[in-house]
This record gives sequence, C-alpha cells and structure tokens, in this order.
Amino acid sequence: MSSSLSIQSVPSGSPTINDLIQNILLYQYNPALIAQVNFNYLAEVTGSAVTIVDPSNPYVHAIETGAVNVAAFLQKVLALNRKQYPVAAQLMSELYTHMSDVDYVNRFATPAVTTWSMIVDETELLARLVTDPATGLGKLVIPRNTYFVVGGVQFSLQYPVVIEQMAHRELSITYDTTTVSPLQTLSTNLVT
Repeated sequence: MSSSLSIQSVPSGSPTINDLIQNILLYQYNPALIAQVNFNYLAEVTGSAVTIVDPSNPYVHAIETGAVNVAAFLQKVLALNRKQYPVAAQLMSELYTHMSDVDYVNRFATPAVTTWSMIVDETELLARLVTDPATGLGKLVIPRNTYFVVGGVQFSLQYPVVIEQMAHRELSITYDTTTVSPLQTLSTNLVT
C-alpha cells in the first residue's frame, strides 16, 4: 500500500486514538483509505520501525477486514439515521414514516368536493335512533371516514354526520366539527 496519503496528525508527537477516529471518519466510505489510515497510524506510533512488506500478512488481512467492516457499519448507521430522523433524510421515501395527515394534503392530489343526495326511509331512520342520555334526544351518528362508492369512485365523509330528533319531533342534521379535518374546511356545520 502507498503511504503518499496525507493523514492529519497532531504536531505535538504521537497521534491519539481520537486522531485515528477523525481520520477514519474522513474516509468512511472508502475501506482502502481506512486501511491506509491504520497503516500510517502504525508507522507514526512505531516511528516507522515496523514495516509491513507482505500483503498476505495476517496483520494486513485483519486491518483490511476491519476497515471494510467499519465502512459497512458507518454506511448502515447513516442509512438508518436518515430513516429515523427527518432532518437527515435525503430521499422522499425516507420522509414517509415522519409524515402526518396534514403533510399529505396537496402532496399527491387535491381532494375533490361534490354535492350529492342520499335518500333514507324516515321510518327506518327513526327506528334506528338511540337515546342520548346527556340530552334525552334520539340520535344517530354516521362516523367520520365513512365512504360511499358511486360509479366506482370512492367518496368519504371528513366529518361525522349527526342526526338528532328534537323534542318537537323534527330532525336536525349537522356535521360534528369537534375534530377539524386537514382535507376540508367547513363554513357551517349544517348539512343541507
């Protein structure tokens, strides 16, 4: 191996372990240069008294194996950090695990809004109302994210629909806006 590589060292004498680590980190993607850093470190520590002349020497093999393992380990750690910490992400696929519902809004498509009618038999609807103990009124809730398929296209509700039979027997149909949907902002909670 060539010793022409310029490895940074401490001018005050023997290099420290920290110097060796910093030099290895400089070449973390190149096992050959990591091995050279180790050979140069050996030369500095022994004052060039030890010379490795045979590339088949077990010491050379151990250094090269260690260098390859260090480079592979550092690459894997960096790849995992990019997936674990959003600030370190370099690819779009590494951000997906950190995205919330709000981050997806307008990312891939803009949600469509449509007006449609739903016909329900009043007798059947009234039979399915459940008495709400808090108000004493009959109540039925169509949950958020309920979806309807029309012509192969799926439409989902972003807000629960609350149907209540008031004390005067008329029906009140409103959206429950307790939880605001990032995909749709309502101007009123009334369902027409």
